[in-house]
Amino acid sequence: MRKLTTTFFLLNRSLSVTIHTPSYSDNYLSILKSAQSQLDRLLGQFCYNKNILRSINHTERMKTMFNMTKIGKKICALRKEHNMTQVELADRLAISYQAVSNWERGNSMPDISKLPELAAIFDISIDELIGENAVLIEAAVNDELVECIAQNNISEEELDSTLPLLKPSQVEAIVKDSDLLRSAKHNINISVLLPYLDESDVKELAFKAFEDGQSVNRYLPFMHKADVTELADRIFEKGGSINAFFPFLGKKNIRMFADKMLEKGGSINAFLPFLEKKDVRIYACRTLEKGGSINAFLPFLSGQDIRNLAFSSDDEKTE
Repeated sequence: MRKLTTTFFLLNRSLSVTIHTPSYSDNYLSILKSAQSQLDRLLGQFCYNKNILRSINHTERMKTMFNMTKIGKKICALRKEHNMTQVELADRLAISYQAVSNWERGNSMPDISKLPELAAIFDISIDELIGENAVLIEAAVNDELVECIAQNNISEEELDSTLPLLKPSQVEAIVKDSDLLRSAKHNINISVLLPYLDESDVKELAFKAFEDGQSVNRYLPFMHKADVTELADRIFEKGGSINAFFPFLGKKNIRMFADKMLEKGGSINAFLPFLEKKDVRIYACRTLEKGGSINAFLPFLSGQDIRNLAFSSDDEKTE
């Protein structure tokens, strides 16, 4: 997410530089401006609504990490081998027969707590049931997940493939064991855990990272908008850069920080791609009134706004 956001931003800046290169024709510049406008819109759609990330269905992740169709067929074959109906298997597991049907069709995975029961009913191991090394899953079932990761050479990829099956409390337990995350043996990037944490837990991690002088950018897509604003305010008041926060702040809050930046006598050029056109126009007018340059504003203004500003500037010079 962060890499894609950065790519969008760098492309935007590249277009801005190109647009201000005088050697290009008006038609070409028009095309570039249109492309930049579309890029701004896509950036806003992709980044501003962080729920895009949160709404990624864990079932889809598991379809990638586990062969759910294969597991479903395995459960179906084992059920028939034991001469059981879907209803009978469901009764043994205290679930609905629809859940069993979804498993067998590859639409969902059994809850992690049901895997040992299924394995026992069919008299096989969990490894045989899911067709994967189930060390982490078995540890999670026995509430020994942290110990298992600490004692074994568990890779980030192995952990990532198991996360969709874990309960929130189990993911929290991994996160709270800071020694485990920092261990050179495991080198687990906390970013892989963030999509599975509550916003309140992500906020706690982000603010702690800020207090420790670490980058908070990785946490932003998974935080509540109000928490992002609060953290941005703290960083801004300490003189830090909040450019990475823009895709996750509302337009109103970006405008608020732009006003604060101007009060400090700073530049708001980095804010421009994330402001509404009417706000860019207002700031451009203020800049002209103070005798400043609005070259950086031009890619984010309509042709009519640019003409109006030009006429306004000419009128002032005439007076």
